[in-house]
Amino acid sequence: MFDQLHKVVDMLTLGERVSVIRDDGSLATAVHEPLLRRMEGSIRGSVGKGTSSALAHERSMIDGDALYRFQLMSNQIRQWCASLGVAPARDAVEGLRSWVLAYEQSFPEKKSVEFRVKTLRAWVSSIHTKLDPSHKQDLPDPCPECGATEWWNPATRECHYRPLVVLYRDQPGLVATATGHCRACDTTWTARALALLIERGSEVENRRPEISQGLGCK
Repeated sequence: MFDQLHKVVDMLTLGERVSVIRDDGSLATAVHEPLLRRMEGSIRGSVGKGTSSALAHERSMIDGDALYRFQLMSNQIRQWCASLGVAPARDAVEGLRSWVLAYEQSFPEKKSVEFRVKTLRAWVSSIHTKLDPSHKQDLPDPCPECGATEWWNPATRECHYRPLVVLYRDQPGLVATATGHCRACDTTWTARALALLIERGSEVENRRPEISQGLGCK
């Protein structure tokens, strides 16, 4: 039961080794700071480091969204620590690691552990979304599911070509985590599955004409 809890705590508090490509094309290993510290750093990453001599516009360059998200996390960690009598830590990383050791020794109920695992996983997702926002790339191919080559955007009330789009984040395992989506029929695949379907050249219009005729803009 505690394996999942320790795993998600490690995701938030330990550095992450990633492979990077040097200018000469060779691979090297880099270590990212823990997610919680990266989140905290994103708040003041653009803020002037000076004191009263810093320009006013430099002092105001704070990412309010990152500040709000991080405050929610750090406040929750302090509350969890206080409830178990854990002394205040230097930062959120040390606080969370101190808390999980004390929490495990408090013999919590299963539902309590599950709630905290769910909460911490949400933090991981929130931080990744903030630090590594998703990108999208339109594809020129027809949808392998519905055969559409265009899609209707109800928000703009306009017709667009290229209904297929690949969504991805600049993070380790990019290919494994990327997804493909058709904006005409709302079908979603893994990026690998979509690439395989496109490569095979599935002709769904002949197999399911009733679907292809009902999609698109006409």
